[in-house]
Amino acid sequence: MKNLNLCLLLFVAIFSSVVLTSCSDEEEGKSCMEELNDLAQLNYNKVLAFSNDPTPENCNAMKKTATDFFNKAKECGDADMIYAAEENLRAIEDWDCDNL
Repeated sequence: MKNLNLCLLLFVAIFSSVVLTSCSDEEEGKSCMEELNDLAQLNYNKVLAFSNDPTPENCNAMKKTATDFFNKAKECGDADMIYAAEENLRAIEDWDCDNL
């Protein structure tokens, strides 16, 4: 449970950072940071869902969105967001969702 609380705080920090940071390429639709922001929000929602209902399904969904968020952060190339996403993923990547 301590790890879950840490994850929630980390997600809030990540989401706040993404919202306050922007870079755009209007010609291609959403900017990389806008997509990253969307993934951060989705990941945050999955964490909340898991914290309210810690099922294997919610755990796996949370881990998937954390991985997607990390991959998008690497794609966008923002060092601060890569670090935050990496820490976020590291906090939960070893969880065995099947044994909840």
